[in-house]
Formats: sequence, C-alpha cells, structure tokens
Amino acid sequence: MHIAAFPDRESLAKRILRQEAGWDGKLPIPITWRGGALPQDLSNVQIIHTSGDDKCCWVPDVVSALILFLKGHDIITNTDVLKKRITFKS
Repeated sequence: MHIAAFPDRESLAKRILRQEAGWDGKLPIPITWRGGALPQDLSNVQIIHTSGDDKCCWVPDVVSALILFLKGHDIITNTDVLKKRITFKS
C-alpha cells in the first residue's frame, strides 16, 4: 500500500483499519482499553464514554481509532460488543 494513493488521512485510516484490524466499516468503533497509549497520545483522540461499559471505549472517527490501534489497542470485533453500537444511534 503506497501512502501517496491516499490523499487524506481519513482514507488511509479506513484502509488500514479494515485490512489490518478487522474493522467492519461502521461507526462508532469499539477499541480495547488495553494498549500503550499515553496521556499525551490522547490529545488528538475523541472518545465516547458511556457509563457501565467496561469492555471497551468507543471512538466516533477512524483517525482516533487508528491512533489507538497504532499504540497497541485492538479494534473489537466481538458481535456481542458490536450490538451495543445501537446505544450511540440517535
């Protein structure tokens, strides 16, 4: 994959998350809490927080998900967790 083929970081993030992390292409994206992100890494990351969901954090955009993925956090593909996505639909 050549980076020049992707004119913006969102397109590149989508491609990486689909191919490398198993992302299903839907938003928001569930990410494991475990990983190597430090507080300073989180300055450009958006996180949706819902009380009571201790299995993961949810991010509303692919760039935030990619930042966390590159820091060692995994995209969650478990169908039971993905069913909770309905919580975020308005």
